[in-house]
This record gives sequence, C-alpha cells and structure tokens, in this order.
Amino acid sequence: MFRDLDGFAGREMILVIAGTVSGYIVFNMVPVQTPEAGWFIFVSGALAICAMMLPGISGSFVLLILNKYHYIFAAIGYFKLSVLLPFAGGALTGLVFFSRLLSYILKRYYRNTVVFITGLLLASLTVIWPFQERVHEGAGANPLLADTHPVFPLELSRPVLLSFALIIAGIIMVLAINHFYKAKARKD
Repeated sequence: MFRDLDGFAGREMILVIAGTVSGYIVFNMVPVQTPEAGWFIFVSGALAICAMMLPGISGSFVLLILNKYHYIFAAIGYFKLSVLLPFAGGALTGLVFFSRLLSYILKRYYRNTVVFITGLLLASLTVIWPFQERVHEGAGANPLLADTHPVFPLELSRPVLLSFALIIAGIIMVLAINHFYKAKARKD
C-alpha cells in the first residue's frame, strides 16, 4: 500500500503508529458480556459489517468480542427471526452508512486513510503470525484460552521451515499480482 502512495512523509509515521496501536488494542480485546436485546443485536450486525469493510479486521472477530458469535449462529441454526431480523437490519444499515462514510473519508483524506489502514494491517500480523504462546486458565478437561501472544521460534524444525516458506511464497504472490495488475493498468 505504501508503494502506491508515491513516497512516504515522516509525519505520516504518526498515522501508521496510531493505526498499529489501535489495531493492537482491538485485536487483543477479550470477549465481554453484552445484552441479548434486539437493539444490541442490531448494533452487533452494524459493527460486524463495518469491520468487514476494513482490511485486517474480521466481522466474526467483532462478534466474538461482543460475545455474539455463537448466539447469532445458533439463531441461524434455529431460524430465530427475533434475532436474525435485527442483526440483518443492523448489517444493512451499517453497510449503507459506513460505506458512504468510508467513501467520503477516502475522497477527502485518501492518503491519511491508507496510511492508517496500513497500521491496522501491521497490527493484524500479530494475530496471524503462526507461532503463538498460549496461556490457558481453568482446570479440568476444557481450560479456557486466556491469552495469546506471538513468539519467534527458537528451533528450526520442519513446521517452522514450512511456515517461513509459505510466508515467503505469500509475499511473492502478492508482489506478483500487484506487478501484473499495474502492467495491465498501464496497457489500458
């Protein structure tokens, strides 16, 4: 994304840091207790769809944070309209209003928005990093995951080498797709 901006101003580093910190805070949130009232299901649908419009943030993740992921999927399984209709209404409302807001922001502040979103994407790398240290709480057969944070592997085993090979292959594929897209755009 930075390459498409034709240079990078030092003052924009503040926006990258703000995006990274914001993303890190969001990605490290723990699920909270939330109401099951229709108005909150509406808000959950709106927030989930808004997250889906931003790169690096998942709508499912937002539902997990709001403690509504299983609730919504159970409602889908039982076709519970009292939950599905407010959720769909919130998603539709969020889609209409947030897409317009995002379009306005991109038109007026394209460069700053892209720089901030790049920070969000950098923060999301801590979540998708394949090597995580997990801390579980509770006793018994099903302890709950309490915390997870990325670690760098100290041993070079087959899974570690395979992971790094796949990371490099992914980077190469993204760069190749970007290269071919730009070449096609120049021809048009």
